[in-house]
Amino acid sequence: MKRTLLPALACGLLSAVHAQAMDVTYRGDPAGTKRTIAMQGSIVPGDADRVRAMVKNLPSGKRLIGFSIISDGGDVATAMALMNIITEVGLPLMVMGWCASACGYLAADAAAHGNLYLAREADVRVHRDADENGNDDLLDSFAIAVVLHGRGVSKAIATKIIETPSSKLASITADLIEMGAQKY
Repeated sequence: MKRTLLPALACGLLSAVHAQAMDVTYRGDPAGTKRTIAMQGSIVPGDADRVRAMVKNLPSGKRLIGFSIISDGGDVATAMALMNIITEVGLPLMVMGWCASACGYLAADAAAHGNLYLAREADVRVHRDADENGNDDLLDSFAIAVVLHGRGVSKAIATKIIETPSSKLASITADLIEMGAQKY
Protein backbone atom coordinates (compact mmCIF):
# COMPACT_ATOMS: atom_id res chain seq x y z
CA MET A 1 0.00 0.00 0.00
CA LYS A 2 1.36 3.40 -0.98
CA ARG A 3 1.86 5.95 1.77
CA THR A 4 1.65 9.56 0.68
CA LEU A 5 2.85 12.73 2.35
CA LEU A 6 -0.56 14.39 2.68
CA PRO A 7 -2.11 11.72 4.94
CA ALA A 8 1.12 11.56 6.94
CA LEU A 9 1.05 15.31 7.51
CA ALA A 10 -2.67 15.38 8.26
CA CYS A 11 -2.72 12.40 10.61
CA GLY A 12 0.79 12.54 12.02
CA LEU A 13 1.47 9.01 10.83
CA LEU A 14 5.01 7.88 10.14
CA SER A 15 5.86 5.31 7.52
CA ALA A 16 8.10 2.36 8.35
CA VAL A 17 11.66 2.72 7.17
CA HIS A 18 14.26 0.00 7.48
CA ALA A 19 17.24 2.11 8.46
CA GLN A 20 19.25 2.72 11.58
CA ALA A 21 18.06 5.61 13.72
CA MET A 22 19.87 8.91 13.40
CA ASP A 23 22.63 9.48 15.95
CA VAL A 24 21.30 12.32 18.11
CA THR A 25 23.60 13.68 20.83
CA TYR A 26 24.33 16.80 22.85
CA ARG A 27 27.52 18.54 21.76
CA GLY A 28 29.46 21.32 23.41
CA ASP A 29 32.28 22.05 25.79
CA PRO A 30 31.69 19.73 28.79
CA ALA A 31 32.76 22.50 31.17
CA GLY A 32 30.60 25.12 29.45
CA THR A 33 26.88 25.78 29.57
CA LYS A 34 26.10 25.89 25.84
CA ARG A 35 24.90 22.78 23.98
CA THR A 36 23.78 21.91 20.48
CA ILE A 37 21.76 18.88 19.48
CA ALA A 38 23.81 17.12 16.81
CA MET A 39 21.95 14.88 14.34
CA GLN A 40 23.84 12.54 12.04
CA GLY A 41 22.61 9.74 9.76
CA SER A 42 19.42 8.79 7.98
CA ILE A 43 16.16 10.38 9.15
CA VAL A 44 13.84 7.60 10.35
CA PRO A 45 10.56 7.41 12.28
CA GLY A 46 11.18 8.02 15.96
CA ASP A 47 13.97 10.56 15.41
CA ALA A 48 11.69 13.56 15.94
CA ASP A 49 10.46 12.11 19.24
CA ARG A 50 14.05 11.63 20.38
CA VAL A 51 15.01 15.20 19.42
CA ARG A 52 11.92 16.63 21.15
CA ALA A 53 12.81 14.66 24.32
CA MET A 54 16.37 16.03 24.21
CA VAL A 55 15.04 19.59 23.89
CA LYS A 56 12.75 19.03 26.90
CA ASN A 57 15.33 17.21 29.01
CA LEU A 58 18.36 19.44 28.58
CA PRO A 59 20.72 18.82 31.51
CA SER A 60 20.44 21.26 34.39
CA GLY A 61 22.57 24.36 33.97
CA LYS A 62 22.90 23.85 30.20
CA ARG A 63 21.46 26.08 27.49
CA LEU A 64 20.51 24.92 24.00
CA ILE A 65 21.99 27.19 21.32
CA GLY A 66 21.09 25.29 18.14
CA PHE A 67 20.98 22.11 16.11
CA SER A 68 23.50 20.61 13.67
CA ILE A 69 22.95 18.01 10.97
CA ILE A 70 24.70 15.74 8.50
CA SER A 71 22.26 13.43 6.73
CA ASP A 72 21.55 11.62 3.49
CA GLY A 73 17.83 12.21 4.07
CA GLY A 74 15.17 9.65 4.83
CA ASP A 75 11.58 9.66 6.02
CA VAL A 76 9.77 12.82 4.83
CA ALA A 77 7.10 12.82 7.57
CA THR A 78 9.82 12.65 10.23
CA ALA A 79 11.74 15.45 8.51
CA MET A 80 8.56 17.56 8.60
CA ALA A 81 8.19 16.84 12.33
CA LEU A 82 11.84 17.86 12.86
CA MET A 83 11.13 21.09 10.94
CA ASN A 84 8.33 21.88 13.35
CA ILE A 85 10.52 21.22 16.41
CA ILE A 86 13.36 23.39 15.10
CA THR A 87 10.91 26.18 14.20
CA GLU A 88 9.16 25.98 17.60
CA VAL A 89 12.47 26.19 19.47
CA GLY A 90 13.54 29.09 17.24
CA LEU A 91 17.24 28.28 17.24
CA PRO A 92 19.58 27.90 14.25
CA LEU A 93 20.21 24.76 12.22
CA MET A 94 23.82 24.28 11.18
CA VAL A 95 24.51 22.05 8.16
CA MET A 96 27.94 20.61 8.83
CA GLY A 97 28.48 18.67 5.57
CA TRP A 98 26.36 16.47 3.30
CA CYS A 99 22.63 17.17 3.56
CA ALA A 100 20.46 15.55 0.90
CA SER A 101 16.84 14.77 0.15
CA ALA A 102 14.65 15.19 3.28
CA CYS A 103 17.62 16.82 5.05
CA GLY A 104 17.57 19.43 2.28
CA TYR A 105 13.92 20.12 3.13
CA LEU A 106 14.96 20.79 6.75
CA ALA A 107 17.70 23.16 5.60
CA ALA A 108 15.35 25.01 3.24
CA ASP A 109 12.77 25.46 6.00
CA ALA A 110 15.42 26.77 8.42
CA ALA A 111 16.59 29.25 5.76
CA ALA A 112 12.99 30.41 5.30
CA HIS A 113 12.89 31.17 9.03
CA GLY A 114 16.25 33.01 8.97
CA ASN A 115 17.93 30.30 11.04
CA LEU A 116 20.30 28.43 8.72
CA TYR A 117 24.08 28.34 8.89
CA LEU A 118 26.19 26.42 6.39
CA ALA A 119 29.66 25.09 7.19
CA ARG A 120 32.24 25.73 4.49
CA GLU A 121 31.91 22.08 3.42
CA ALA A 122 28.09 22.06 3.45
CA ASP A 123 26.51 20.54 0.34
CA VAL A 124 22.71 20.63 0.33
CA ARG A 125 20.72 18.81 -2.36
CA VAL A 126 17.12 17.81 -3.07
CA HIS A 127 15.09 15.67 -5.48
CA ARG A 128 11.62 14.25 -6.00
CA ASP A 129 10.14 11.92 -3.44
CA ALA A 130 10.01 8.24 -4.36
CA ASP A 131 7.47 5.58 -3.46
CA GLU A 132 8.35 2.32 -1.68
CA ASN A 133 9.26 0.79 -5.07
CA GLY A 134 11.72 3.53 -5.88
CA ASN A 135 9.50 5.18 -8.49
CA ASP A 136 9.22 8.96 -8.63
CA ASP A 137 6.14 10.15 -6.75
CA LEU A 138 5.23 13.42 -8.43
CA LEU A 139 2.11 13.96 -6.30
CA ASP A 140 4.04 13.71 -3.01
CA SER A 141 6.86 15.81 -4.46
CA PHE A 142 4.40 18.51 -5.44
CA ALA A 143 2.84 18.39 -1.95
CA ILE A 144 6.29 18.73 -0.31
CA ALA A 145 7.13 21.68 -2.55
CA VAL A 146 3.79 23.39 -1.80
CA VAL A 147 4.19 22.92 1.97
CA LEU A 148 7.75 24.25 1.92
CA HIS A 149 6.89 27.19 -0.34
CA GLY A 150 4.00 28.00 2.02
CA ARG A 151 6.52 28.08 4.88
CA GLY A 152 8.62 30.64 2.99
CA VAL A 153 10.99 28.45 0.95
CA SER A 154 11.94 30.00 -2.38
CA LYS A 155 10.19 29.08 -5.61
CA ALA A 156 13.58 28.03 -7.04
CA ILE A 157 14.00 25.33 -4.38
CA ALA A 158 10.37 24.19 -4.62
CA THR A 159 10.81 23.86 -8.39
CA LYS A 160 13.98 21.76 -7.99
CA ILE A 161 12.09 19.38 -5.68
CA ILE A 162 9.45 18.86 -8.36
CA GLU A 163 11.74 18.76 -11.40
CA THR A 164 14.67 16.64 -10.18
CA PRO A 165 14.16 12.87 -10.60
CA SER A 166 14.60 10.83 -7.42
CA SER A 167 17.62 9.14 -9.02
CA LYS A 168 19.46 12.49 -9.18
CA LEU A 169 20.21 15.35 -6.79
CA ALA A 170 19.97 19.09 -7.45
CA SER A 171 22.15 21.44 -5.42
CA ILE A 172 20.28 24.11 -3.48
CA THR A 173 23.26 25.46 -1.52
CA ALA A 174 23.44 28.67 -3.58
CA ASP A 175 19.64 29.05 -3.36
CA LEU A 176 19.85 28.80 0.43
CA ILE A 177 22.48 31.54 0.51
CA GLU A 178 20.21 33.70 -1.64
CA MET A 179 17.49 33.10 0.96
CA GLY A 180 19.83 34.43 3.65
CA ALA A 181 21.66 31.36 4.94
CA GLN A 182 25.02 32.27 6.43
CA LYS A 183 28.26 30.49 5.47
CA TYR A 184 30.81 30.10 8.25
